Amino acid sequence: MTLRPPVTTVVAAFGCAAIVSAASVNPAGQAGQTPPQIPPPVFRAGIDVVQVDVSVLDRDHRPVRHLTVADFTVLEEGRPQEIVVFAPVDIPTVDLPATPWIREAPPDVRTNDLGDARLFAIIMDDAATPADMQLARSARAIGHRIIDEMRPADLAAVIFTRDNRHAQDFTTERARLRAAVDRFQPGVIYGVPGMGQIADSYSYMSSILTLNRVTEYLGSVPQRRKTVIYVSSGVPVDLAEASSIVMIGPGVSMAEHDLAIDLADALRTTDRVQSGYAIGLRDLLVRAQHGNVAVYSIDPGGLGGLQFYLQNRAWASAPSVPTSPGANAQLDGLQRASLHRDYLRTVADNSGGRAILDTNDLGNAVAGIFRENSSYYLLGYRSTRETGDRRARRVDVRVNRPGATARTRNAYYDPRARPVPVAPDPSLVLKNALTGILPHPDLSLRATVAPFAVPGEKTMGVAIVLGVRQPVPRGDPGARVLETVELLTGAFTPAGDPRGSFRQTAQVRMRAGVSETAQFDLLTRIDLPPGRYQLRLAAHSTAIDKSGSIYYDVDVPDFAGAQMQLSGVVLAVTPGPLAAPADALTGLTPLVPTSQREFNRTDALRGFVQIYAGGRLPSGPIGLTARITDEHDQVVHRVSEPFARDRFDPARIARHLFEIPLARLNPGRFLLTVEAAQSGRTVRRDLPFGIR
Repeated sequence: MTLRPPVTTVVAAFGCAAIVSAASVNPAGQAGQTPPQIPPPVFRAGIDVVQVDVSVLDRDHRPVRHLTVADFTVLEEGRPQEIVVFAPVDIPTVDLPATPWIREAPPDVRTNDLGDARLFAIIMDDAATPADMQLARSARAIGHRIIDEMRPADLAAVIFTRDNRHAQDFTTERARLRAAVDRFQPGVIYGVPGMGQIADSYSYMSSILTLNRVTEYLGSVPQRRKTVIYVSSGVPVDLAEASSIVMIGPGVSMAEHDLAIDLADALRTTDRVQSGYAIGLRDLLVRAQHGNVAVYSIDPGGLGGLQFYLQNRAWASAPSVPTSPGANAQLDGLQRASLHRDYLRTVADNSGGRAILDTNDLGNAVAGIFRENSSYYLLGYRSTRETGDRRARRVDVRVNRPGATARTRNAYYDPRARPVPVAPDPSLVLKNALTGILPHPDLSLRATVAPFAVPGEKTMGVAIVLGVRQPVPRGDPGARVLETVELLTGAFTPAGDPRGSFRQTAQVRMRAGVSETAQFDLLTRIDLPPGRYQLRLAAHSTAIDKSGSIYYDVDVPDFAGAQMQLSGVVLAVTPGPLAAPADALTGLTPLVPTSQREFNRTDALRGFVQIYAGGRLPSGPIGLTARITDEHDQVVHRVSEPFARDRFDPARIARHLFEIPLARLNPGRFLLTVEAAQSGRTVRRDLPFGIR
């Protein structure tokens, strides 16, 4: 499995509050009232203070709020511990807007200001789920319900355990998350009688390793609620055999069981497969404990789970669950299903999550996950662990309220007892879309992206507008401060493979003392073949010595294909922020685009879009419509225009500039929709904006 770290070492920068004096480009490739929020505490690094995230639920699994530190008792190895840090976290309920476009249309401008957004990693286990249509439909339905329950600020990723070509990195865009879930296809376990033992072992280990990697990445993000939702039929781990390795119970030292085992060899040797599973499970639990990552496991099989699937197979007694020598390998459907179910329960219970098993009410169960993660408590206690003691310590949190139950991780592992890396096996070709976690926010950035065709080229031009907001450097009022600024753009496939980069350098003059902050746009482009990409933009301001990064998911269409297409839509505003270099995108658009999406009624706003006729010029006109919909879902402006053959150039491209009548609109939120239609085919671009 290849997971690349976030692009954080790039020194890219720009700044411009006044004059850009020089620039050079060097291509490197192509609700109701809620109690006031208490900021989560920053826990001191080290082994003396242990952080515990605690969800407190009543008998109906609803969060119990307004508790105080006096309501909690923390036990380590059965002995009470002093709570030295306490903070309730209550995420207010946000009613989703009734207007469909406000609820669903994603903004075309992304920012790196994520606030205290929760992270949800949705793992769709296509490796360890049998190829069954009912299981597949159920898994997709669960994925959709998870996305439906997200609040606007929540970030989620969709990750597969076998085939990540269609995975989705962290985003707030529900449409992208749903599209990824819809591509879920189960694997091949239990697929071929008498032939699947080794293949199944690789599938199961793929599931375990993906869960390890995702948990490890989430654990690297501090001071944020992090949840894995693991939609899986489970792995047949023989917990009776694995318990000494897994260290589920207290008082077991990791050092005693750091087995020198080659994973690939274990998977090829029947009597060692369970040891391989156990090591993977142990490391998963340690990573979840260290990173305060809760894992919720959901069996898409519902009532009866995998048992019904296996019992319907005439070969259910075939030995495809490897066990230790001397053990009974002839397991019936009930026994096998029990192994899978126990694994799902173990992963959840040991990480502070919950296993959702043997129920067909999966929608309500998913809603419960989000309720549990909307209100919780951060506790910090000083461990009584003696120096040199690296054993797993049992942690028990009790709440002194009738009918209330505290849910948290049940063990504490010494931070020095890190999982031992397992040597990679070239035959385990496991790629993952999780190329990073969160953008770097120290320098405030926003970005918008629009793809265009490049006549005569197989690659498409992607116009990038990166806006920055930063403090103006100190100095004598009006004095010019010169700094060298850079921007680096990298493009990655969903699997994390690089597909080109572009570096831009400029000399920027800023006027000190004119205002407290400077806002400006940097214009650049990168040329890419059609496909799905994540653009990673990194910036550094030498004037204030701060860096920032931002991620942008973009679909680059094949504008040279046979079908009619629309380019991206760019906006230009007067007056607007300065842009540098102003001519960077002249090959793609006649406008100088802006990243601004909040305007005054007195501003002059124009848009630009291109129409691509496809394989041949249209016999009849293509109808182009630009309309504006308000926050009450009423169309307040519409302009339609036919584009006949004579409007297209020899490359079968028509260009369209249009005005947006801000003076006729009242303050509020709006959706600009540009739509082209011909012969039953319609393509559209949506762009939300606001008027102050």
